[in-house]
Amino acid sequence: MFGFRNGAGFGSRKRVAFQFSGGDVAHAHAHLIPLLDKYDVTSRRYIEQEVITFKPIPNPGNNELRTFAKLIADALDR
Repeated sequence: MFGFRNGAGFGSRKRVAFQFSGGDVAHAHAHLIPLLDKYDVTSRRYIEQEVITFKPIPNPGNNELRTFAKLIADALDR
């Protein structure tokens, strides 16, 4: 649970954006973003271009993911 009153924890920021993302793997991240400028987080309705292109999220592959998972697990066991 997060609780913020009058921007507490974000300095003098009066507005905070919430963003939920997950990429290509079944999981989610919740992000709290202090808004420094009105363009920090925007909506499609404010973008003038008709066609917006995105590139795929890089996927290191299962073998590389397993290797890094083992490195992290080993580091946590120390």
